[in-house]
Formats: sequence, structure tokens, C-alpha cells
Amino acid sequence: MHPRLRKAGVRPGTILWAFVLVVCVVCQGTSEPSSAAVPPPAPSERPFVRMWTEVNDPGEVAALKRLSGAESSARLDELTKWYVHFHSQGANQLAMGDVSASGDPTTFAADLGTRGVMASNYRNGSYVSQAKSGELTFGEAALLEVQQPLAIGTWWPGQPRAGTGSGTSTAARLTVAIGVGQTEVVVSSAGPNAPAGAPPTWPYTASRGRGLTGSTSENTHDFVSWVRVDDEIMRVRAVATTGTNVALTVDRGFFGTVPAAHVQGSRVMSPVYIGSKDAAQWDTDLSGTPAVDRTGVGLRYGIKVWQTAASGAKKDAVGWIASRIKATFGPNLQGHNAVWLDVTSCAQYNQADPWGNPVTPWLDHKATIADSVSYRDAQITKIGELRRHFGPGTGWPNVSFLANNLTSQGTNTTSCRNAILSQVDGGVLERWLWDRNLWTAQMEQSFQIQANDWPGIYWVKTSQADGWSTDQYERFAYGSFLLTKRDEAVRYQFGGLNAGLVRPGELYRWDFGSQKTKPARLAEVPRVTCTNVGSTGTTQVYSREFSKGMVLVNPTGTPVTCPFPSDVFDLVNRTAGSPTLTRSVRVGAWDAGLVMAATSGGGDGDGGGVSPGPTTVSVASPVPAQVVPLGQVDLAGTASAGRGVAEVRVAIQDTVTRTWWKANGTWGAWTRHTATLQQPGQGSTTWRFAWRPTKPGSYGAWVRAVDTLGNQSSSVWVPFTVR
Repeated sequence: MHPRLRKAGVRPGTILWAFVLVVCVVCQGTSEPSSAAVPPPAPSERPFVRMWTEVNDPGEVAALKRLSGAESSARLDELTKWYVHFHSQGANQLAMGDVSASGDPTTFAADLGTRGVMASNYRNGSYVSQAKSGELTFGEAALLEVQQPLAIGTWWPGQPRAGTGSGTSTAARLTVAIGVGQTEVVVSSAGPNAPAGAPPTWPYTASRGRGLTGSTSENTHDFVSWVRVDDEIMRVRAVATTGTNVALTVDRGFFGTVPAAHVQGSRVMSPVYIGSKDAAQWDTDLSGTPAVDRTGVGLRYGIKVWQTAASGAKKDAVGWIASRIKATFGPNLQGHNAVWLDVTSCAQYNQADPWGNPVTPWLDHKATIADSVSYRDAQITKIGELRRHFGPGTGWPNVSFLANNLTSQGTNTTSCRNAILSQVDGGVLERWLWDRNLWTAQMEQSFQIQANDWPGIYWVKTSQADGWSTDQYERFAYGSFLLTKRDEAVRYQFGGLNAGLVRPGELYRWDFGSQKTKPARLAEVPRVTCTNVGSTGTTQVYSREFSKGMVLVNPTGTPVTCPFPSDVFDLVNRTAGSPTLTRSVRVGAWDAGLVMAATSGGGDGDGGGVSPGPTTVSVASPVPAQVVPLGQVDLAGTASAGRGVAEVRVAIQDTVTRTWWKANGTWGAWTRHTATLQQPGQGSTTWRFAWRPTKPGSYGAWVRAVDTLGNQSSSVWVPFTVR
């Protein structure tokens, strides 16, 4: 900028915007750029947003650890310049732990911790492990049966899930009282609540294989089938029908519980297994129900995460989870400073009966099935209790706890999941924006995360980008995130792109500069009107302007072309590999467009941003020279602005006296009024101003539009007569 302009207090952005207005007067509708000599921008070394990465290859980590001291330090400095969090999904091999040391006294996780970044590893947070035979955490079901059997999740066939049965059902109850030594138990049938095709003995099944002879379950073939009545667990040896009831032959006081007498009508509870038929397709191979029936696949239980040591003997579910973290991570947690707890959410996901039919856990202490609120509270309690198992006075290091999955699944789940997110050290939004039907709900959740500076971990899970190309999914998710990003939010993380220990892709290294607006919800994000590809129709897409560039997001199935009044660099649609200098940007269906301002500094100056189209206003009523009857005069028209229309201003003059109308009905000096906008803040809107003259005469209306940054349109003058 010229020194005299800077001294006079003129902002560079003002100069660029003035330039854009001049250009649009002579160039609107022109598709060829006029600044071909402007050098293209270059991506930065650092990412524009806070990023995290998955590190799942022990060999990749070991190779880094084999570097010399200086080389290793330089490489770690580089990595921690790119990422604020490194995570491994391996539940049975901690890629950043001891296996990474490669003769070095410290692990890769510990090296990261000394540089102030997060190093986490996966752990089941509500279920036992899904490990297969031979893996580190195989056989956890047996450990839970021995150590905390009354912490195993249970459900009641009298009310297997919401909408089926009821809390007062007579199903799945003892038909008669039983004494301490009785081994034949008769249970009222749960048939009316059974899923289609279930046997009349549903949901009961006999133990199988070594589960009939041993003291614990070994796998999904050799498993102990059992029921729980009050605080006693009974192994089921045989199942038969008896009239309209079900007869169970049982071994009493199993898994170290105490045989006891039970009164008639006592509920007969069944274990919660993991492997529901309605789980996502990518989780089907994680099933651990008896229906799997394979010796190499571990039995999997749900856990009563609402139970702590205060619940009583053999019921400390959270203490058991803490013990498994200590056992699998090892001394000093192998250098990790964070634990990623899977399925720490409001949802009772993937929980099932022995055949995989979905069920809902039973809350013993409330005598009802779990709902999202009670499950939310349980997960928050669990996190707080786990923190007390680690840190000062425990002999274990301080640990951050990350909760998964907190991605909004719609308006009814957002507040529930956000409540957990606000209480943890990192809330994982798994497969963020993968489901196009949930785009609006997940965007609103992101606005809340950014506004409250919650530690949301946006997981763009490219490995499961079904129905998307990887580039499109990344671009759409990243562009959508930029609509919500706030400069002052410093706890979020974006990524999980299977990047490993490499520099983030170019997409994430364009420096868009500082925010120009701070929308708090989707309705406050400006929308711009673009032309549909292949037709004359138009579609509105969302836009967000930064000091050096702009993002356009098209959450529709129609590809569009968006015009700009002056030159911009298109970062997506390239020419010979370089950003294209253009005045129109194509944005695909369910995709995002990214542009940088065409400044002399190649996008590195503070700039004035870019805008897809000038601020304009038109008057549809009255038309020039129209004669209107005395009474209410409805002035109306449309306005548009690349940055969103903030206001339409109206002033009315008596053209004979040259005075201006005031809101109190008098006439005098120039006075402006504000019209009503149908869609304030959007790229295009209709406006209306109702005026009631008190006498016939010759009048004129002055109209001007203003965008969300204060930029004004040219004024429009419409003369009319009132008779």
C-alpha cells in the first residue's frame, strides 16, 4: 500500500473492494481474467487449521526412531508443526508405544508428549475388546466374568427396547419363587416381544462347548450362556418349553456370585452381547455374539458404564475399564498421554441378544431401560471416574480421555452428544459429514463446537467414504468446516485422513487469512446465487469470506458455476497443475470450491478478500413513473450480495418541495429507513417497505443495498405519482 494511504488510515481491504466495484462495472459477465500477470498463490508449509493424524504403521514409526539424534529431533519438530494430535487405532498393537522404541530409551508416543502434543491409542470404552485369537486383548470377556461379573451389561426380555414390551410386563419373570439349591428355573415366556423367526424359548440358549465344562467363556463357540436374577448369575445348561413358559436347567452362583432365594415375579435378565444386525456394515466383522460360533472370535459383552466402585462388590464397571487400560497400555502407558475410548456416546450402539437382534441395556438402579439422557449421564460419570484412576497420587501419569462417537445423528441427538463433548478432553466426530442427509445437523453441531471452543475432533474417515471419491469427501468436509471455523477456537482438531507421518495435503495448507465474519449458525452464512451447469437454472451455495480468500460449499446434487466480478485463483480446478486465474468457479454437486484473492502478493498480503458478485438492488414496485392510488404504497424488489445482504435502505422525497419523509409523518432533511428482508444475510433476498402518504403528490424513492461487511450498492431512484 502507498505510505500516504496507510498514514491516512485507509485499509488495504477498502482499496481492494473499491477496485472490485470498479471492475464489476465494466467486466460483469466477462469470463476471461484481466490480470494474467498476477503470480499464483503457493500453499504454506503449515496447515491452515489444527490437524490430527492416524499413525497405524509400526514400521513407519520405527524408521523414524532409527534416525540419528539431530535428524530425529528435526523430524519431530516438523511433524509437530503439522499436527497437534497423533492417534493409533490399533487395539492390539500400540504402534507408537514400546514396539516403536527400536532400541531407543523412549517411545515415539513419549517423544511427542515432550513436544506438547497429544499421543493417543484406541481402547473400547463401553464394551470388551473385539480382538481375535492370538491378539493382545483377546479373551476379555472371560476376564470380566471373573473380575467384575455384575458389571456385565444386561437387558430384560420383558422390555427389550423402546416401543416393545413395558416396564410392567409379566414376561421373563420367575413363575414361582426359587430356593438356594434349586437348579430348575421356570421363566414366563417373552414370546410376544420376540423378533420375527425367533424360537419359542427366545432369548434363552444353552451353554456350548467348553462353556459347559469350564468356569468362563473362551470364545463365541465355547461360551457360558447365563441369566441373572437380582445379584446372582446362573449358568444355563439346557433350555426347554413347558406349557407357555420356558424351563432353564442352571448351575447356581456362577462367576463367583452368591446363590440366593428369589421371589416369584423377579425379573430374569440376559447378557448384552456386541454384534447387532442393525450395526453399520463396516462393523459387521466386529460381532462377538454366540451366533458367530467360531473359536477364533472372542465373545463380546456390553458393560454397565454407570457403575463405579460405589455400586458394590463385583459391580465396578469403570474400575474394570481402568484396569484394562493399565494392563494393555502397560507401565507409564508406553508414553501415551491420551486414551481414545470407543463408543462413549449417548447411543446404545451395536448391543444385541445371542443372535444379534438389537436390544437396549437395563438400568438396574432405575429399574428401566436406558435412554439417551441416562446413557449420556453414565458416560460423563465414567470419564470423571476414570480421571480419578490416573494422575497425582495414583502412580500413573495424567491421561486425557477422548470420547467416540459424538457425531450428531440429527436434531434429537445433538444436544445430548454435545453435553459429553463439553466434558471430555476430545470429542470424536467419526465419519463427519459422511452421511449427506445429516449435513445440516452436523453443521449446526460444528457451529456450537466452534462458538464454545469445545475439543471437537473432526474425523474425515476417508477409509469409509462409500459413495464419494476421496478427494471430493475431503474437500466437501473441509470446505464445510471452514464455514464454521472461528479464529479464537483453539481446541478443535481436523483430520484423521490416514495420513500417517507425512505432511498434510495441499488442500489444508492454503492460508485463507483471518475471518471476516463469525456466523453462529447455518442461517447466518451468506448464500450466493450460481448458475446450474448445463442449464439456465440457478442454485444458491453457501460462502464464507476470509481476508485472503473464500470458500464455497454446495450441499446439493446440482453442479454449479459461480461468477466473480474480478479475478480470483481457483484452487480446485487447475490449469497445468497451478491454480487457475478466472472469473467463474465451478463447484461440483456435494463439493466445495476454494478461491484465493488475485493480489500482487500471490495471496500473501492482508488483502480485502474476494466476493462472487457485487452488491446490487432493484425495485420491482412501483415502476418508474407509475401512478398509484392514495393509500398504502408497497415498495418492493430484490437485492443480492456476494457477502450476503445485510440491509436495504429506503428514502422517500417529495419532488416538489425537495423534502424527505420522516417516520413521524413530517417532512424535512434527508432521512433513510430500513426495509424488511425476507432472507437477511443471504446472497439474494426480496425486500419490502410499506409507506402510507397522507396526500397526493409527486414522489421519488431512493434505494440502496448494504452487504454484511458494510459495502454498498449503487443507489436506485424511482419516481412515481400518488393520486
